[in-house]
Amino acid sequence: MKTLWQRIPFAYQLIGAFAIATICAIMIVYAFADWSIQARSSAS
Repeated sequence: MKTLWQRIPFAYQLIGAFAIATICAIMIVYAFADWSIQARSSAS
């Protein structure tokens, strides 16, 4: 019996992997930008 992951077509797996990577990258950039803005506003 195939697992759920094996039943999903490879193209959809690839799209899902890119979507997850993109979301993670956006979250990291957002967190860094927020930290940078907070550091600048509290420094002055």
